[in-house]
Amino acid sequence: MSRDDQSRTGKIAKGGSGTVHPPGDHGSADKAALSAKRPRKTRSYRETPDISAAACRLTLAIGKRAACGDPEDLAELTKVADAVQTALRTAVEGLRESGRSDAEIGRVLGVTKQAVAQRFPRPSL
Repeated sequence: MSRDDQSRTGKIAKGGSGTVHPPGDHGSADKAALSAKRPRKTRSYRETPDISAAACRLTLAIGKRAACGDPEDLAELTKVADAVQTALRTAVEGLRESGRSDAEIGRVLGVTKQAVAQRFPRPSL
């Protein structure tokens, strides 16, 4: 029996280890043992910038489609703009609740604390 025939019948696990396994059993114990020997790479990063970059790419793609296609796509772009405004309000409210000042928020946004107070008014009690 050739190696290809053995792989198709399931008598020898893929990878050619020579271990005989019944059909349907692909040597999961062998795979686990091999996986355990490799060190796992851990990625240390903040995912917010990655998500933001993806959202920017998608938003630009919607704009390009609207520019050369159906004017109805412009309505979709407006939905994205509304969602961004809602996200900004949510973020500012959350930062204020956690004790951040309008001056700190404004510094990050590149505006004055008065501009933050005007653009994102505090809810009246």
